[in-house]
Amino acid sequence: MFLPKLIGKYKMLVLVFAFMQFAQHQEALAQFQVDGKIRDIALMAEDFMAQSKYDSAIFYFRVLADQAARDSNWQTQIQFHLRLIEAYRSLDLFNETDSCLAIIESNTNYDINLFPLEKAEFLHQKGTLKGKRRNYLEAIDYLNQSVKIRIEKNGTADSVLAKSYNNLGAYYYFLGELDKSIDFYGKAIKIVNESKYQKKELASYIQNLGIVYAGMGDFEKALNYFNNTLTINEEILKPDDPAIADICLNLGRLYSLLSRFDEALENNDKAEQIYIKKFGIDYSSLGSIYLNKSAIYIKLSEYEDAVKYLNNALNIYNLNPSANEPNIARIYNNLGLVYLTKKDYLLASDYFQKSLDIQKDASSRSILLRNIASVYDKLGEKAEADRFFKQSLAFSLKELGENHYEYGNALKSYGGFLVNNGKLKEAESYIQKALNNHNVNYAERNVNLSEIYLLYGRYFYTAKKYKEALEYYQKAMISNDFVFSDLNIFQNASTDNAISKSSMLDILLAKAKAFSYLYSSEKSDTTYLDAALKCYREAMPVFEQLRSQLKYESKLILMENTIGHFDIAYEDFFENYLKHQDAEALKSTFEFIEKNKAAVLLSSMKDMDAIKFGGIPVEYQKLERELNERINGYENLIYNQKQVRKPDSSKIVLWEKRLFEISNRYDSLIKVFGEQYPAYYDLKYDHSVININEVQVNLDEDQAIVEYTLTDSTLYTFLITPISSAFYKTDLDSTFFRKLAILQQVSKIDYADHSLSDFSRYVMASNDIYRTLFSKVEGDMKDKRIIIVPDGKLGYLSFESLVTTLPDMKNIDYRNLDYLIKRNPISYSYSSTLLFKNNVSKTNGNSVLAFAPAYDSGIRSNENESTLRQITNQLRPLVNAQEEVVNVMSLFRGTVFNNDEATEFNFKLNSPKYDVLHLAMHTLMNDEDPMYSKMVFTMDNDSIEDGYLNTFEIYNLNLNAQLAVLSACNTGSGKILNGEGIMSLARGFIYSGVPSIVMTLWEVDDKSGADIMTAFYSHLKDGLSKDVALQKAKLDYLSTASQLRAYPYFWSAYVNIGNSKPLQESNTFNYLLVLGLLVISGLVLFFLKRKKLP
Repeated sequence: MFLPKLIGKYKMLVLVFAFMQFAQHQEALAQFQVDGKIRDIALMAEDFMAQSKYDSAIFYFRVLADQAARDSNWQTQIQFHLRLIEAYRSLDLFNETDSCLAIIESNTNYDINLFPLEKAEFLHQKGTLKGKRRNYLEAIDYLNQSVKIRIEKNGTADSVLAKSYNNLGAYYYFLGELDKSIDFYGKAIKIVNESKYQKKELASYIQNLGIVYAGMGDFEKALNYFNNTLTINEEILKPDDPAIADICLNLGRLYSLLSRFDEALENNDKAEQIYIKKFGIDYSSLGSIYLNKSAIYIKLSEYEDAVKYLNNALNIYNLNPSANEPNIARIYNNLGLVYLTKKDYLLASDYFQKSLDIQKDASSRSILLRNIASVYDKLGEKAEADRFFKQSLAFSLKELGENHYEYGNALKSYGGFLVNNGKLKEAESYIQKALNNHNVNYAERNVNLSEIYLLYGRYFYTAKKYKEALEYYQKAMISNDFVFSDLNIFQNASTDNAISKSSMLDILLAKAKAFSYLYSSEKSDTTYLDAALKCYREAMPVFEQLRSQLKYESKLILMENTIGHFDIAYEDFFENYLKHQDAEALKSTFEFIEKNKAAVLLSSMKDMDAIKFGGIPVEYQKLERELNERINGYENLIYNQKQVRKPDSSKIVLWEKRLFEISNRYDSLIKVFGEQYPAYYDLKYDHSVININEVQVNLDEDQAIVEYTLTDSTLYTFLITPISSAFYKTDLDSTFFRKLAILQQVSKIDYADHSLSDFSRYVMASNDIYRTLFSKVEGDMKDKRIIIVPDGKLGYLSFESLVTTLPDMKNIDYRNLDYLIKRNPISYSYSSTLLFKNNVSKTNGNSVLAFAPAYDSGIRSNENESTLRQITNQLRPLVNAQEEVVNVMSLFRGTVFNNDEATEFNFKLNSPKYDVLHLAMHTLMNDEDPMYSKMVFTMDNDSIEDGYLNTFEIYNLNLNAQLAVLSACNTGSGKILNGEGIMSLARGFIYSGVPSIVMTLWEVDDKSGADIMTAFYSHLKDGLSKDVALQKAKLDYLSTASQLRAYPYFWSAYVNIGNSKPLQESNTFNYLLVLGLLVISGLVLFFLKRKKLP
């Protein structure tokens, strides 16, 4: 909804500023008192008004009004009080405006009826103030009285009538009487059009007329009016005049509605700069800009920025909440949309309801009813969803009319809901009505119209009429493009001219699925298969481009919401491979699958590489790191403050303001990188992945990669060895995921009470899973070190513990089961690309840095402490962790920080200096917000660090280690995101440059963990590769373990992810060793020669 300008200012700030101006005006005031140059002072005050320097204007008008009263010049006093009202109103200082009105009305020294033009202005101001308070009917009454007096006194050509007509146009617009609104704006424009001195007013009135047409949905006509306004203003005003900001603000809104987001952001940025320069950072119209930007970023799927702008807008509006209630309602709605996309449906519902409670605007209420319906739909409450969709329909039809674009959107939303729920007979009529509505409101090439065609295509697709679906998908593609017009369903538009890249992705994926189903029903015609693959291949770069433009959290959301659409693609690529059975088909299949493996982590690492190696000056790199650290610091402060029982809202507001300022600086810096450093741009937007030949070159002779892709009903397996590669498909039955769940319970079952039936159940499930995963590649695995690239729920599985052959199962015997670990060393990776991207051996000159914090579970918590601190106080001591680090240090050189010295500060200070990081400690996982999962160090009174190493902090470390051993609970566990894998702490270490991680999949037993880790380091010391060293450590443990402690819970949690090469001794150490040997040899020779001398 387009709204006329609402100017707001923090009252205290204005008063303080006006006070500060007093000293600057003393000289002028003295001149006035001595010379009595009232006219000159009045001109100065008017000049300040023209420059929007209302505080200065108020100072002079008050002086002038007081002087006029002393001179008993009552007509002049009224005039200056009326100007004061105008200035105060511009600053939303309504108490002051009311005081001025009262002075004029209650003054017994005159009868205002004796001054008809002043009375007309008085009525105009009174009506305008009523309008500001949304009392539109009273406002119209006062304005009509004002107009009547002016016409009686000066006739219909009085130029001052224009401003009353303009306000009447605005208030009729708010009342929904658009014809009257257009009529009054037309009268205002006609009056000022005849005057060459009122160009500024002409521009303002043309803009308002554009607002009406935008509200009617005639966006093209509105755009013409807005551009005319901007042209006039740029001719007559300075570049930083607020009137230019006002029109840029509305242009930004309009371009957003037209899905021209770059132009929308450009205009909002221009308005923002002007407002801040003129009025400071708390100016109320900045709230409108930030609200508009949030809406744009939501449409661009950039949710982190959206929330940032929404919080800042809310902080501005809360300075004067009563005057900004409609905008606060919009903020709540937009926050609801963010959380709806993030699948936090209850929080989304809360925000939508809060918005609905205070939102009066009809269009906005219609949207809110649809949004609430969407929440119920996502929650599976279909009846409630249906009820709210119908409420939105009825409300928008009654309040807005059948031709209003929001009624069309209500029809479209309900039609989509019916399609999704298989109610096709009902759906078609709603979709057709929506199409008719949008044809009236939108031009042929418009995203909104494209969405209707896409929905119509989905309707036919659901009805299994795939050819008809493709015809509508093609229309959707045409509507979403500035030039493309080919109705041939086998042709696709270039993404270069797409109006919305996001819509282009949706259309390409929809076309691909329709072609795929056509091929499945007509296998003899491979034209459809080729067309499907073409759509998928063209969709991938669009997806990658969209993803690369987002920040980390938004990338994850986009990935999770999109990756499921590629499930059918895997089947099509497999069919293509079967059809051709050649290297090219295999290559393209592997590339497509690899692009969907941990793509966000890979993209984030490429962002970091772009900064490091993209020609960015060192001082800019340093600034980027500093700003990023400050952003993370304020985000952590805000997050932690919101966790306490009674959050301090004033602190949160202050920190959000600081965060907003620093984030904008960071975004501006990154924008400069992209514009001024081509190498940075090329690296950041390099979406290439490793190919099969490169994988084979990087593999050791005894290695093989088994890379999985898992859908709801199918398992796809890539096998790559140094000399061969193959691609397999396995159909999954209904029991596969149930058996997988049995294995995932290994860390939760009470193993001490295991019965024979429990043993049999576990062994059968484990063997069945083994056969499903490996039966087709088992022959190629003999004597190989296997690298597993899991997918989906396979990420929770310890492959080493899979049982390869069934025992007789007469007795419980976990120790002697034929586990996969007995045949093959196993390591893991998030993707083949990440594995070999991070495959560089590092040395630092120091060896192991080990940490073993102290925990005291006997600490009593203070009720005012945060929940996090209370949980920390209950963490049990890890008795064997101390023994573990002592054993490690007996094998390797290095440094130990244990007990009170095992602090977060010491870790951050020392961690970049060591080859191996060993962390034996507790972790606290946060599946809701994985970036706030944390490793718990010794709690101390450090004023810099809080003792919790969050995942986001790990991302900011610059580590140089070859290996990080996270011998802590759950370091490899976490929430699974489709396409990304487990959101574990280990990802942070990989991002920070550590090529190899040993982590735990569940909470480990610290005694067995200490034994396995000691053996692991012993084998590393012998020069074995990490995967073989971990294999032997586990086998050592099993060989001596009791039947109880042979249960996989005790030994199979530890896994190696990443580079599995042996540890490399530092060049410095080797040099010193050689030098030492040479010195010793020299001394020996010297003494031998001396002994031979007579």
